[in-house]
This record gives sequence, structure tokens and C-alpha cells, in this order.
Amino acid sequence: MKERGTKHWNPAQETKREPISGAHPVIKMIFHLGEEKHPVQVLLDTGCSVPLINQQTAARLQIPLEKH
Repeated sequence: MKERGTKHWNPAQETKREPISGAHPVIKMIFHLGEEKHPVQVLLDTGCSVPLINQQTAARLQIPLEKH
């Protein structure tokens, strides 16, 4: 089967695959809040359309919350 992006790739010929599961990498990042920088651990989710922060982290960093 040809790779996507090549002239002869045919999506109809693509085989069905099971979802990939396994370890979810947690990485360290810097969260910028105004002039302050805070180290946080994040779980990357390529299917997520909005960033999420848990309530404990929001309280620790004193992030203003609004009820939606």
C-alpha cells in the first residue's frame, strides 16, 4: 500500500485498525500566567479540542475561575 500524500494512495484500500492503547506520556511544561512561570505536568491528548486544567492546579496557581 502506498503512503498518504503519494500519487497512488487509495483510502478505500486502507485496512481497518484497532485503536492504539498503552502508556500515556506525561511531560513537564511551563505554564505562563502573566509574568509568572509555573512548572506543571501535562498529559498530551491529540484528540482534545480545548485545554483542561484540574481544580487543584487552578487553585494552587490562583487562576481566576468562572462558572460556565
